[in-house]
Amino acid sequence: MGKRELSSMVIKLAAVYRLAGNLAFLLMSLNSICFMRDCPPEPWLSQLRWTLLTLSPIFALLIDVFMLVGSDWIAAKIFRDERQLSPAFSLSFEELLSVAFCCIGLLVFVDSLPKLLHSISALISLNQEPGIGLLETMFGVEKTAHACGIALQTLAGIILFLQAQRLARFCRKRCDKIKRESTAEQ
Repeated sequence: MGKRELSSMVIKLAAVYRLAGNLAFLLMSLNSICFMRDCPPEPWLSQLRWTLLTLSPIFALLIDVFMLVGSDWIAAKIFRDERQLSPAFSLSFEELLSVAFCCIGLLVFVDSLPKLLHSISALISLNQEPGIGLLETMFGVEKTAHACGIALQTLAGIILFLQAQRLARFCRKRCDKIKRESTAEQ
């Protein structure tokens, strides 16, 4: 088994997990669409909100299907050089950590992106309510903080995915330093 096969398998498992979770997200978005209030004074904002609410779950499901069907392609893009593993599964610590960071980053990113679009839609809707505003009431502050948290989650996923090898190298160096210090104390 090579790094590509390992990553492909992890991506497929993550896609199945996300597909199951996004069914609830689809129902939540449909509920929001059904209970949309009258259009705000600016019709383009209403259209933008409707578009975000409609496209977020569809986008999430398409990403999940792409992850499931295209896991081999994604794994090939992540790991261009393919080394076969021995039956003893001899990936180095750094290589295994790189695969793990990359797959976790991809999962976090694709999980948070539709939620981010949904939160933006909620903020647009909230900003149109008189007396509520984004930072005027506790409800507005809570929704704004929630959207910022999801934006940070999306950013963390991107960093984990794109900087997986650098993070794995940092962790290996940190572990090596701790081992040297512990042997020096003995």
